[in-house]
Amino acid sequence: MHLAPTSTHWELTVTDSGAGLSAEMQDALFRPFHTTKPDGLGLGLSLSQRLAEGMEGELRGGNVPDGGARFVLRLPNAALASAHAPADHLPD
Repeated sequence: MHLAPTSTHWELTVTDSGAGLSAEMQDALFRPFHTTKPDGLGLGLSLSQRLAEGMEGELRGGNVPDGGARFVLRLPNAALASAHAPADHLPD
């Protein structure tokens, strides 16, 4: 896991060293209701991506060339600041 700030964004990167994502899984990664879990709803990644986009950010995922998968969440500094602002200091 790596968290990197820039002048305009924060970027959180999570990488594993497993088998990576199959081509089928990559195609359906953020599709609502697609799951590989017997009791899964298939909403976690699609909702996470939608939330990131709603804050003018992005969530993407894919394979790492040397093996494993990588997910990157990128959010603008302003979105993070407002998420941590006290309720009496939120913008109108």
